[in-house]
Amino acid sequence: MSNATQGGPGGHGQQPWGGAPQQPMGAPQQPMGAPQQPMGAPQQPMGGMVPAHQHGMQGPAGMAPGGVTAFGVPLNPGERVVYAHVPNYTMEKVMMWIFGVLTAVFLIGLYFIYLAINYEKRNPKAQLVTTQRIIVVPGEGQPESHWLQNVVDVEPVRQKVSGGRGLLGAAISAGVSAVANKMADKKAKTTPGYWTRAIAIILIEHTGARHQLACRDAKNMGLFLAQGMMSGGFDNAPSVPVQP
Repeated sequence: MSNATQGGPGGHGQQPWGGAPQQPMGAPQQPMGAPQQPMGAPQQPMGGMVPAHQHGMQGPAGMAPGGVTAFGVPLNPGERVVYAHVPNYTMEKVMMWIFGVLTAVFLIGLYFIYLAINYEKRNPKAQLVTTQRIIVVPGEGQPESHWLQNVVDVEPVRQKVSGGRGLLGAAISAGVSAVANKMADKKAKTTPGYWTRAIAIILIEHTGARHQLACRDAKNMGLFLAQGMMSGGFDNAPSVPVQP
């Protein structure tokens, strides 16, 4: 029985023990192991993974950085944006400016003015769904990516039904909200009724991790994600135009 050790990339392959022909003296020596990369040549990523350009996260195997971007986020070759929501905060800013000016003689007025100036920075600039991931572009800071291959389910966070003020109002609100949520939960997740009063989306990964995405368009975005996951992906979804 003969033993052989296979040489890995950059390693040294060994000849089988016993019976292997010997090289005559003076003959040219064969290179040992795999061919050496020339100095300065680009190194191949290990494990078939490449950086996904976001927070050091890694994307699907075989993907490399591409030249197409969406809201400044580089997309992988073949990756397309199939859903985009760009919030408009004009109304909120106008209201805060009005309250700020009217109450400028008080400290609360200065606070409203501060909120108006920084409102867009403190809220998402855009939320995208591509054929590979969900991207949250903040008002400032680094974008956040959640790869669809890791997400197995989505759930809504629903707004509570108002029941009035005080303890009695809170009790009524909790009871009515519980009944309304139970009725919505009986509907199919791929129908608009299931996503009624949704103010956020919970992404559930196969590891059990849960990530909450707060967005104004939670009802439509959650419905889109549920329908896409039920149909097996977003490869057949049409592209939507977004700014580079």
